[in-house]
Amino acid sequence: MLSEVVCLRVVPLDHSKADPVLARASSSVRLARTRPPVLSAGLVLRSTLGEWVARVLAVPTTVIQAPAGYGKTTLLAQLQQALRASGRAAHWLSIVSADRDPESFLAALGASCGLSEPPRAESADRGLTRIANALADAREPGCILLDDADRLSQSPSAQLLCELIEALPAGFHVVCTGRGTPELSSARERGYGRLFELGVAELAFSAADIAALFVGSGAAPPGDTELERFLRRSEGWPMIVRRECAALAATTTATATTRPAAAANGAHSLDRLTGKRHDIASFFAAEVLRNERPQMLSVLEAAAIAEQTDGAMAAALTGLENAHALLDEACDRGLFVTAVDEGRQRYRLHRLFSEALRQRLERHSPSKARELHRRAAEWCETAGELVEAVDHAIQGGDAARAARIFDAHGEEFMETGHESAILTVASRIPAGLRLRHPRLLLTMCWRLLAEWQFEKARTLLARAQARIDEMGAQGDCEEGELAELRHQLLHGQVMLAQFSDDLGFIERHTEGLLRSHSGNSPYVRGSLHAALLFAAREQFRLARIDSLEILARQQFEAVKSRYVVVFLEGIIAPGNLMRGRTEAVIATLGDALRTALEVGGPTLAALVALPLAEAHYDRGDLEESLALLDAYLPHAREIGFSDQLIAGCTVRARIAALRGERELALRVLEDTIQFARERSFEKLLLMLTAEHIDVLCRFGETAEAARLATKVGLRRAAESVMPRPRITRARAALAYAWTSLAQAQGRFSDAIKVARKWRNLTEAAGAVRDALRWSVRLTVLLERAGDDTGARRELHRAQGIVAATGLRQVFVEEGEFLGPARARPHRSTSAPAVVPAPGATALHPRMPESSLSPREVEILALVGDGLSNAEIGQRLSLVEGSVKWHLQRIYDKIGTRRRLVAVDRARRMGVFR
Repeated sequence: MLSEVVCLRVVPLDHSKADPVLARASSSVRLARTRPPVLSAGLVLRSTLGEWVARVLAVPTTVIQAPAGYGKTTLLAQLQQALRASGRAAHWLSIVSADRDPESFLAALGASCGLSEPPRAESADRGLTRIANALADAREPGCILLDDADRLSQSPSAQLLCELIEALPAGFHVVCTGRGTPELSSARERGYGRLFELGVAELAFSAADIAALFVGSGAAPPGDTELERFLRRSEGWPMIVRRECAALAATTTATATTRPAAAANGAHSLDRLTGKRHDIASFFAAEVLRNERPQMLSVLEAAAIAEQTDGAMAAALTGLENAHALLDEACDRGLFVTAVDEGRQRYRLHRLFSEALRQRLERHSPSKARELHRRAAEWCETAGELVEAVDHAIQGGDAARAARIFDAHGEEFMETGHESAILTVASRIPAGLRLRHPRLLLTMCWRLLAEWQFEKARTLLARAQARIDEMGAQGDCEEGELAELRHQLLHGQVMLAQFSDDLGFIERHTEGLLRSHSGNSPYVRGSLHAALLFAAREQFRLARIDSLEILARQQFEAVKSRYVVVFLEGIIAPGNLMRGRTEAVIATLGDALRTALEVGGPTLAALVALPLAEAHYDRGDLEESLALLDAYLPHAREIGFSDQLIAGCTVRARIAALRGERELALRVLEDTIQFARERSFEKLLLMLTAEHIDVLCRFGETAEAARLATKVGLRRAAESVMPRPRITRARAALAYAWTSLAQAQGRFSDAIKVARKWRNLTEAAGAVRDALRWSVRLTVLLERAGDDTGARRELHRAQGIVAATGLRQVFVEEGEFLGPARARPHRSTSAPAVVPAPGATALHPRMPESSLSPREVEILALVGDGLSNAEIGQRLSLVEGSVKWHLQRIYDKIGTRRRLVAVDRARRMGVFR
């Protein structure tokens, strides 16, 4: 059924009172207002237009509300065209401010519906009834579009509009648009599901819309990075987007000789987009700020100096008790203020509007701007918004206050995950002032550690110590405060020792620091227990880990910071992986990863995502591991925890090596080794060099492996890599690489001695995963040395560990070297048997003996030939459900849910060619 569309066209907003002359305008003037606006021929239609038309016709009432320049009139014209194109009749009429008078409003509305002039002195009730009856008598229902309906707010005509909506016959629809929210029964209509709403979020252009607009205008679209930057600054404001697009399109029409320079200038204009630009600032002055009452201006200025604000902050800055109500009003009136949350507790200004307001404030009243920032600093400090507090103090010209904020809240910056902003805001405090505040220096030191800048951190610690000594000598502080400063300094030195792998310093000072200063905060005590846990794990003293973990958790729970929880899980995970607690680690880190993404984004998430990738790899879930590595390994260098970077790079290199991707495996390791050299980080350098040697040996590059071994101090003698009283994980990794090189050089006897010693040590320490790797390595060495009995015995030991822990990936890594011992192992009912696959090539994993049945191999081969499940069933005389069942078993055994990946793995495993 066709619908009749009645449209009321936008005219510029006029704040003047209703004009009596205009209220009695002639019919010819009203007729002029029934003509639809002419759209530009090059206008790009919104991709959602068809969906919006359907939604408009699905409910009785639609409200489109947005500030000036968001294309409300253009959208209505596009809706009108779309409706007409679908066969619906369309009529157009514009509303003016004179329509606040009921007589003018009803006369205009009647004219838009094709009615004759109303009788003189017709009452509003009779006029409304006459229009409602005419619509009810119409052959087809229609759609009434009222643009700028907010113009009728707080007028008698607004009530008439509500009554008209109630009186409209079934099948009629009303669409109201405006800068402000129209006076309708929106809450009731929304509650009954009879209201469709479009706002700023929907009307703002997306990146795809902007790119299409550039292409449609004949301008070359900006690159992805520039487009993202432009979208972030413009926030998709249609008026600005169209204006900038037109300016850039003009440069495209330049002559061939001037086009490169013109194009460059056009691109530069996108980068220069700011609310301080004269044309943009003038627009806001004319369309938003002009004639605005002083109280509203004060609230807008207060909101402009902050990224976000709420009623309490606005009240504190302006002294207005009704500040929250004014923010709410600004949001409703389309003054470029948006509620951040559904409860309308926090608000933000459009980025360009905020910039224009700040410039206006700084030009007209710089002292007021400084005072607002000072008040904001005080309010933000009280509210715990510390980064914002420091920033406002500096902008308010009170650098001393900024330094005092660091002094008073240094630990809170770390507890709340704000340390990433520490250096940025602290660098704006004058250097001389920074040096007089040791707690500020210590807070900066923490962030430098997280950024791998160990030498700069040492320098700041030395300067903090010098200032503390100076304060003690000059009597600038009480003895209690001086003792507190010295303990905070020692805590900073312990943190430096943890990041730079100085295990001796941690052990010498941490226990005493915990005993001697009971006044340490829960955050400090928790971080000290975590440092002791780290030192114990690095030296294979795993028996201490559980008690230290409990102590650290108790302290960090008192902090009540989700950020700190993620930090702790990242420190605990490597020790639990060493002990073979893979399933528990996967469960714990999965939860921690979700938390990290919520509170800190991908950089913080890397802290737990990379150990999680290592856990999946240990269990043989290579696809899960690879997905995590692809997402988070690029962020590993953004936060200074070497264990995460070691885990990520090692696992990525091993996966590449297993797939025969030599260049990728070596590049991952070599790039990070170079990074370790630049940061003078010995542990990272040694452990990844050890992995580098192992990978080279696997690819048969023995000479290069030997050169690297010499470079890191590995000698030929077996005694040089034997376990010593103070062993570390780094020394263990070098010893493992030494046995790889010795095996490649045929020095099996020495390698067996080394491997047996390390296997015994790691087994006694409870380092289950390390013991398994050494056991499998020892199996290979014994077999190569001709000791088949010893090899089978050692393999049986390794199989027992795998059965208990599920750490099966080590067999895949060493698969190419396991020969007869694997073919004739000691059997146990619980241990997985591993058998060679005929035709498998070096460096590719082998399938376990019980993996694929002949039928499963047959089905997987047909999958590789491109057959569907139904076609495989027909070929093998099976129902399709049986084929699916067999495929599920195949996927479980191979470790993937993707058909082509399963085929590829099976081929590389030697199951078939």
